[in-house]
Amino acid sequence: MVNKGTLATFRVESDLWEQFKARATENRYSASALLLQFVEDYVLGNVPDAIDGNTRIDNLDRRIDGLDERLYNLEKRLDTGNQADCIDGVDKHLDMGVARAECLDKNSEV
Repeated sequence: MVNKGTLATFRVESDLWEQFKARATENRYSASALLLQFVEDYVLGNVPDAIDGNTRIDNLDRRIDGLDERLYNLEKRLDTGNQADCIDGVDKHLDMGVARAECLDKNSEV
């Protein structure tokens, strides 16, 4: 009997998936072929560090701590004149980073 492989499923935002498929088709690839190539490249160690490092979830605590440290350093450097506005902006970006990290953590549990 021929091994048909494993059916892999994952969640992705529908708009992002449609853009991915459109670009793949535009370049004469199938979405499946590109994903399979990525899996093979990853196993062989041919994935750039930028991709590997930014999507790993085993270092979320360290990344969140890094965000906390950056926030602390930014707050120390703020002027007193526009301090409240700057803190609000920094808080917003920190919240977005934490939300993304939590999303990655939840997706890893699926």
